[in-house]
Amino acid sequence: LLFISCPLWYEAYIFNMGRMPKGIALVSSIFGAYFLLNISRIGKLDFKSRLEIALGVLLISVSIGCYQTYFFFAVFPLTIFLVNRLMELEFGDWLKLTIKISLLLIVSLITYAIITYAYSKFYNLELSTGGRYGISKLSQDLKANPFITTLTTVKNFYWEKQLLIPKGIKIMLSFSLLYFIYDSTRHYLDKNEKIIKLLFLVPLLLFLILHPFILGFFRGDEVFRYISMNSLSISMAYFLF
Repeated sequence: LLFISCPLWYEAYIFNMGRMPKGIALVSSIFGAYFLLNISRIGKLDFKSRLEIALGVLLISVSIGCYQTYFFFAVFPLTIFLVNRLMELEFGDWLKLTIKISLLLIVSLITYAIITYAYSKFYNLELSTGGRYGISKLSQDLKANPFITTLTTVKNFYWEKQLLIPKGIKIMLSFSLLYFIYDSTRHYLDKNEKIIKLLFLVPLLLFLILHPFILGFFRGDEVFRYISMNSLSISMAYFLF
C-alpha cells in the first residue's frame, strides 16, 4: 500500500496503448525479482527453483524490452533484499549471494540484447546508436562537467516541492530516509564483522537514494524524466515502513 500510494509514483496508468507496455514492464520486473530470490535458497536447487530463476531472467528481459527504466523495479527489491541479508548472514555468504544476484541481472541484460538483435535481424531492422539518448550524445555530454548540476538536482528532488508534491511531504520523506540510515547503522554496530559490513552497507544505501540521478553525472544538461523516479517509490515505501 505504501508503494502504490507513494507520492513519488508519478506514472498514471491510463487506458491507452502507450501505457500498456509500462504496466507489463512493472509486473514483469517485480515478478522477475521475486523469482530470482530462489537463488538465495540454502543447498542444491531443485528443478522447480531453477525453472523459476530462468523465468525471472526472462521476465526482467521482457521488462527492459518494454521500457528500459523499469529494469530498476527489479533491481530495487533485490538491493533491499541484500541490505536485509547483510545484517543476517556471514559476510562471505552474503558476498556470494550478491555475486549470484548480480550475475543473474547481467544475464537478463544479455538476454534482452540477444532478443533485440535477433528481432532486428528477423524483421530486417537497423539498430542505431544515435538519437537523444544514444551513445554519441553521451560522449558530447561528458565534456560539460555535469557533477554539480546533478547534485543540485538531487538536493531539490529530496527537499523542494515538485509538481504536485508539497515541500512538507518531501521533508517527511527525507527525514524518514535519514532515520532509516541511522537505525540501520545502529543495528550493524552490534553485529559481527561490523566494519566490513558497514563498508558495503553505505554504497547500497547510496544506490537506493541516488540511482535515478546516476546518468546525470554524465549527462547533466538533460532533464530528468519523471519515469526514472518511479522506482524510488519502492525504496521510500521501504524506508517509511
